[in-house]
Amino acid sequence: MNGRKQPLRWHAPGRGSRAQLEWVHRNRQGRARFQALGDLVRDLDVAGAGVNRAGRRVFEALCELVDDDFRRCCSFLDYSGQEVRILVNAPEMLYHIRTKWQAVLPARLRQVCPQVKVKRVSFHPVGQDDPDRPAQAGAAF
Repeated sequence: MNGRKQPLRWHAPGRGSRAQLEWVHRNRQGRARFQALGDLVRDLDVAGAGVNRAGRRVFEALCELVDDDFRRCCSFLDYSGQEVRILVNAPEMLYHIRTKWQAVLPARLRQVCPQVKVKRVSFHPVGQDDPDRPAQAGAAF
């Protein structure tokens, strides 16, 4: 070995030999299979559909804060964009509910669940002119 490095093939099994084929078979890697990005996004959308953790926390906090009159005539509509939307199922009670709760609820919600940002609470009446108006809509408290 006159000081020169031996070529790499010197250490490998002979070409076309049974040993080389066995080596290739042992070290063979399967084809990498990747899921398309669109499929991943669709799977995440399906898995997370209807899940709004912040909305659930706000709903649970509201259940602790409100009184029986509020529970009777209001229901939780949704939470998005730092705004809580409450549906007033008895439209004749809308003024009373707004007067009593609209200024108080955002500050109380910030105290009870500080991890969720609430800037505004809005009250929406159920359509008064709809004869088929449901007795209760939204998530009841």
